[in-house]
Amino acid sequence: MQLQDRVAPAAPKIDGAHAIFDILRDWKIDLLFTCPGSTEAAVLDASLDYPGVRVILTTHEAIAVSAADAYARV
Repeated sequence: MQLQDRVAPAAPKIDGAHAIFDILRDWKIDLLFTCPGSTEAAVLDASLDYPGVRVILTTHEAIAVSAADAYARV
């Protein structure tokens, strides 16, 4: 038996943005409140691959937090 036959196959590589949506999906979270900007570009691109999670864009971080808080209370 060769060494490569005994080694478990490597897990598929995934980027951070897709990992975020995998976690949201696993936790059954269907909304993501965010403020769009250059650092969130990868997350916004990855959101297209996860139609079960709606992305709510706001104009400021404080608005995103307030909207998420209000949504959680309703």
